[in-house]
Amino acid sequence: MVFTLLGARLGMGIVGIPYVAIQVGFVFAVIFQVLFIAFGILSIWLLLQARALTGKSSFSELGIY
Repeated sequence: MVFTLLGARLGMGIVGIPYVAIQVGFVFAVIFQVLFIAFGILSIWLLLQARALTGKSSFSELGIY
C-alpha cells in the first residue's frame, strides 16, 4: 500500500514538473525547485537535531516520543 502511494506521488511529480515549468516559466520553476531542496535539507537537519536533543537512538523512537 505504501509503495503504491509513493509510486503514484512520484509519478504525478515527474509528469507535473514539465507542465508547471511551461505554465509559470523556466526561471520561476527552477527557483521553486531550489526552495524545495532547501526546505528538504532544513527539515532533515531539524529531524537530526530533535533526535540529538531527545537522546533517542532511532527515528521510530523519536516518532513515538
